Amino acid sequence: MILRGAPRTGKTYLAKQIAAEMIGCETDELSDKAQFEFVQFHPSYDYTDFVEGLRPVTSGNDQVDFELRAGSFMAFCDRARGTSFRN
Repeated sequence: MILRGAPRTGKTYLAKQIAAEMIGCETDELSDKAQFEFVQFHPSYDYTDFVEGLRPVTSGNDQVDFELRAGSFMAFCDRARGTSFRN
């Protein structure tokens, strides 16, 4: 579920209420539940930070290469599927 809108309009509150209802617990118990994880997109993120992108890495002889790395959302999705990000 993706909630969008202006800041301070209750998106986080609503997301936690829905998650608690789906899991069958109180909102203050969510942090203890393995089924719950919160991922928040910040306006300062770009696609490579949030989904996936190339990251510079140094290899032998001080050469710079690029490696495909998961962003926070892709890593979240992989954990939900029980898999890990493949390069």
